[in-house]
Amino acid sequence: MVVKRNRELVIMLRVEKKYYLEKNDYQLLLLLRIKYFLDKDRNAINGKYSISSIYFDDEFNTSWCDSENGNPVRDKYRIRIYNNNLDLIKLEIKRKVYSYAKKISANITYDDLQLILSGKTIDNPHNNEAIKLFNMQISFANMKPVVIVTYDRVPFVCDEGNVRITFDYNLRASVDFDCFGNNCYEMYPLFDQPVLEVKYDQYLPDTIAQLLEINSMTETNNSKFKICRELIEENNL
Repeated sequence: MVVKRNRELVIMLRVEKKYYLEKNDYQLLLLLRIKYFLDKDRNAINGKYSISSIYFDDEFNTSWCDSENGNPVRDKYRIRIYNNNLDLIKLEIKRKVYSYAKKISANITYDDLQLILSGKTIDNPHNNEAIKLFNMQISFANMKPVVIVTYDRVPFVCDEGNVRITFDYNLRASVDFDCFGNNCYEMYPLFDQPVLEVKYDQYLPDTIAQLLEINSMTETNNSKFKICRELIEENNL
């Protein structure tokens, strides 16, 4: 899908679909189907990795309201690490347009992270688009960190169609931003229902589509950000 905005930017978006799984279906898909037909993600350690993201929102809670209202076009601003590794920190902006998604990103330093968490902008010597938009939101929309989202992921890939299939589980939330990446913050567990995400470019190969035919799968638009943000707000954390 091609999206054109303000006559100046043409973006190729990937299809992104999300499903809730029953635990039995998770076992069926993962153990008996997917792992024999798709390749393991080379970044996984023992078949999986953990993801921790700090999500940000502006003074009007635009990202949360867009998620709550199911707005078809919405942006999320986040800083992400894998396996609590603070040597590789990703600043990301993800745009969702209906079932399509596009992500822009930049690598930042730990010092950059601390500046952003304190409400300050960071240097952008290479005029990176993601950093530029992040800085604008901090400067003009008072964007601040609102929730940490952490979960474990089992990832698979397929070159045909540039397919990526992931199983996410053990979803947790926190607001201890100062301890991000240090495993010292208090985490609040959420439901333990596995989430299947399917991402691809122009088409999903028939063989993979057939592997994913599970009648009890429930497609959802609920994001992990939305689920964790609701937990934080409902419990005044």
